[in-house]
Amino acid sequence: MQSWPLDRQGFVNHYMVSGSAVRPFFSRERDHNQLRYEAYLRSIVAEHPALTGTERVSAAENSRLDLPWHFSGGRDGAFINLSDFYAEMRRVEFDAATALIAPHPMRVRAVLWSYAAVDVYCNGVLVGGLHQPVYKPIGRAEISLPLRAGKNVLYFSCETLGVRDTRSVVGLQIMESQVEIQVTLPDERLADAAAPALEFLESAELLPHALRFSRPAPDGTSWTWDRNDPDYAHAHLPKTWNDISGKTEIILPDGEAYLTVRLRFGEQKHILQRRFERTEQIKPAYILPVPSYEENLNLIYRRIADVESLSRGGEFGFPIANMLARKYLGDTSKDDDRLMLETLDLIEKRVDCADFLVCGLIRYLKNYPVSEDAAKLAREVLAHFRYWMDQDGFDGMCFWSENHCLMFYASAMQAGEMYPEEYFPLARMTGRELHAWGRGKVLDWLDDVEAYGFEEFLSTVYMCVTFAALINVVDFAEEAISSRAAKITDKLLSMLAVHTFKGGIIAPQGRVYRGVLYPFQAGAMALMNLADPAQPYDYGEGWLGFYATSRYRFSADLKEKMARPASLSYTTGNARIILEKRRDWCLTSVQIPREPFVRWENETQKPDADPSGHAFVKSYNECFHGTTCFQPGVYGYQQHLWYAALDGEAAVFINHPGSASEGGDMRPGYWHGSGVFPALRQEGNVLGMIYRIPEAHPLHYIHLYCPECRFDEVRKTGSWLLLRKGKGFIGLWSSAPMEPWNGENFRCEQRVWGSDIACVCFCAGREMPDMNAFENTALSLCPAYSADDQTLSAGSFSLSWHAGQDATQYL
Repeated sequence: MQSWPLDRQGFVNHYMVSGSAVRPFFSRERDHNQLRYEAYLRSIVAEHPALTGTERVSAAENSRLDLPWHFSGGRDGAFINLSDFYAEMRRVEFDAATALIAPHPMRVRAVLWSYAAVDVYCNGVLVGGLHQPVYKPIGRAEISLPLRAGKNVLYFSCETLGVRDTRSVVGLQIMESQVEIQVTLPDERLADAAAPALEFLESAELLPHALRFSRPAPDGTSWTWDRNDPDYAHAHLPKTWNDISGKTEIILPDGEAYLTVRLRFGEQKHILQRRFERTEQIKPAYILPVPSYEENLNLIYRRIADVESLSRGGEFGFPIANMLARKYLGDTSKDDDRLMLETLDLIEKRVDCADFLVCGLIRYLKNYPVSEDAAKLAREVLAHFRYWMDQDGFDGMCFWSENHCLMFYASAMQAGEMYPEEYFPLARMTGRELHAWGRGKVLDWLDDVEAYGFEEFLSTVYMCVTFAALINVVDFAEEAISSRAAKITDKLLSMLAVHTFKGGIIAPQGRVYRGVLYPFQAGAMALMNLADPAQPYDYGEGWLGFYATSRYRFSADLKEKMARPASLSYTTGNARIILEKRRDWCLTSVQIPREPFVRWENETQKPDADPSGHAFVKSYNECFHGTTCFQPGVYGYQQHLWYAALDGEAAVFINHPGSASEGGDMRPGYWHGSGVFPALRQEGNVLGMIYRIPEAHPLHYIHLYCPECRFDEVRKTGSWLLLRKGKGFIGLWSSAPMEPWNGENFRCEQRVWGSDIACVCFCAGREMPDMNAFENTALSLCPAYSADDQTLSAGSFSLSWHAGQDATQYL
C-alpha cells in the first residue's frame, strides 16, 4: 500500500477531492448592512446533511455531489484550496477524503482548519467539525480521532457561501504521534498510481533554458505555455499541449515566462499538473527610443484599444475602458455595439465590480452619442441599478472599499444628474434626490481622504481604480468639488512617483496581489509611464482609457519626483511610512506599531453608530479589507509591509504567508499580504522585524522573496544572505536558518521555519567598494535575538515585541 509521511508541521498532504459543486443561492431576508447580511447568510448556508457510506470512497465512482474524485497533494498540499471568485451569490460544496495508517489502536488529537463549514467523519462516524463558514480569520477546531490499527478513512463534507473572493479551503493537522502515522488514500489503486506521477512532477528542475526531469516523462505527459493575456477574447482560447512522453527535458526559448506540465495517470486518467514561472524571462517593458509625451499617450490608448474586453478570470470580460479608448481613437475594428449590450447586461445583473462598468458607461454617455435604442436601454439600466447597500435588491457587490465606495457615490451623483426626473426604484428616489445623496457622499469621501489620507495607500492595483473614479468627479462635478478631487488625484500620483525607483514602484501598500513580486510590472506603472515615457509601461487593466476624455492633467513635477532621492516619514490612514530612496538602493516600510498616535475610531464597535454614514462604511472596510493600524500579532489581509530594492527588478521582502501554496484566489495569499503582522521598524538603512506566530494560525514559517537571477552577486555567510547589483547592496539576516524552497519560481525563495523569528535587512551603496567590505560591515552589526525578552538588536538598532489586539479583524 502506497503511503506518505505527514509534513513537518503534522499536516496531511494527500487527499481525494470532489468539487466544487456550485449553485445559485438566494435569501428573502434583507439587511441594509451588507457585511452583517453576508455574515447572516454564512450562518444559514450550511445544511450539514447526515452522510452514510463515507468510509467507502472510490475514484471509479462519483461523490455524493455527483462529481468525480481527483487527487490533490504534494509538498505544498497541507491545504485543499479550491478558492475562487464569485461575481454573484452562490452556494459552494466540496468534499475531501484521506486515510491515516495507524500502527496500533490509538486516539489522537487533531486540528481541523477551514473557512468553510465542515463535518468530519472517521471510519463512517461523525467526529467533529466547524459549524458555519467565516470570512476571516481561518476557523480552527480540535478533534479527537479514534484510530484503529491499519487504515482509517477520514471524510470531509464542506459547505460555504460563494461571494466575491471565497475561501474554499480545508486542512487537517495531526498534533501527536506524527512519526508513527502515515497517510494514504481511501482508494489504494489511486494512491499507487498517483505516487509516481507526483514524484515525477516534484523532481522537475527549472533551469534558465530548460525544464529537466529526474527520469523520462511517463506516457501521456504534455506541456503548454501559459500566457497572461489581458484580453478576455484571447484568455479562453484552447491551449496547445505538446507531448513529451519519454523525454527528460523541455528546451525553453527566450521570451516565454509561464508553462504548465501535466500528466494523466490511473484507470480514470486523472490529471496532475504543475505550473512553472521563469522569473528571469519576466522583464520590464520599455519603448525605445523613448517617445514624446503625445506619442506615448497614443501608444497607451492603442494598447488599451487593441484589447477587446478586459479578462477578469471568470465567465465574462469588462470592455468599457477598451471601448472608451477605441472611441477616442476612432477605431471600429471591434464589435462595440455588442460589447455595449454585454456591459449593460452585466450592470443589470449587478455582478461584483459592476460599479466599474457604471463609471465607464457614464463617461461614455457624457462624451459620445449612442443610438436611440442604446440610450433608452442605458437609461433603464442606470435607473434600476443599486447604488448602495441600504437600497433594495439582492446581490454580492462590494460597496465598502475605498475605491468601490467612491465609484458608487460618484455614479449616483452623476446618474441622478443625467436623469433628474427619472424614478430610481431600488433607491426609492428621483434622479434629483439621488444626485443630492451621491453628492453628499462624495463630499464625505473627500473630507475623509483630505483628513486622513488613503487606506489603500500606494496600492499599485487599486490606486488605478481610484484614479479613474476621481477623474470622473474632476470632469463631471461642480467646480468646488472638482478642484478638491483634482488635488487628491495630485496627491495619489505624487505618492506613487516618490516611491518609484529605477523602473519600479517600491512601496509598502494597503492592498496587493501576487504582482507584488514584480514592481516594474505593477498596474500603477501605467500611470508613472504616462508621467515619464522613459519608465516601463504596464497595461494597468486599461484604466487610462478613462483619461482619454478627461480634462485632468498630470503635474509637471512627477518625473522629477521619480528621479530624485527621498528621505521621508509620513502618515496615511492609520499607517506611518518610512522611505529611504538613495542613488543605489531603496528601503521602505510601514512601522509596526506606529507610535505614538491616536487611531481613528472604528464605528462598527459602537452600538449606536449610524450605518448609513461614510465613517461607518470606512470602518467596515477596515474590518473586511484589512487595517492600516498595524500591530504585532494582529491578523493581516492584503497589506504589503516592506521592500528593499536595488532597482525595479532586484527587489526583496519577507512575509508570513496567508496560504500554504500558490494558486487559488486567496487574500492574503502565499506571497501577497500577511498572515499575521510582525513587530517592524526601520531606522535609515536598517530594518528589523520580529514574528511571533500564534497557535491560532496554521502556518509556522515566514519566507523571503529573493530572485537570485536579478542580482550580480549572491553570497551566503553564516546567518546572512548578501546581495549586490551594480553599486547597491542588501544584506538579510535571520535568527533561524534560511532554507531554499522551489515552488512555481526557482531560486527565488528562502523559508524560515518556526513560531518566534527575528530578521534584519541592511542596505548600502557605493560607499562600499565591494562585496567583501559590505560583508564585513554587515557582520559588524552582530544581530541577536533574545526569545526570552523578545528583543532584537543589530548595532545601535533595537526592537522589542509587544502583542497588539484588534477586534476589527474578525469577520
